[in-house]
Amino acid sequence: MKPTKSSTIGHLKTYGTPARNNNLGLNMVFNQIKDILKPYEMNLNVKSDTGQQYELWTTHVYRNKFRPYDIKTGLQFAGLAISKNNVALYLQYFYLQPESKNELGENIKSKLKGQSCFHITTLTEELIMEIKEAAKKSWDYYLKQKWVTPLDA
Repeated sequence: MKPTKSSTIGHLKTYGTPARNNNLGLNMVFNQIKDILKPYEMNLNVKSDTGQQYELWTTHVYRNKFRPYDIKTGLQFAGLAISKNNVALYLQYFYLQPESKNELGENIKSKLKGQSCFHITTLTEELIMEIKEAAKKSWDYYLKQKWVTPLDA
């Protein structure tokens, strides 16, 4: 298992400060993507939920590979943050399983920056469907690893 790097909040310290302006377009994109991630919330820990940042973490307990005495709790499932020019969506599944990026649709693949971060400025119906598919693939992987419990039907 490859541990997650850091939380979205920690990443923003190096990426840049969150947008302070009230960009209505980015706020709408943020809220639409947050609505896509909301169904997973009941089986995850909401670590951050502000108007500009949103993070979902597992409650999975694991030992650090390099420090076996160091017990950790939680792996990031998804993070969402408004930055100056875009909404950053972090799906840690794509960091943990880099080969899975090949399965992404063309719309979402063009938004991928780095290993697991998607920079989104506007949403189309196709992109929304591809984000839903990516979140579902992420959830299925976490479920297979037994890091989360199944969603209630």
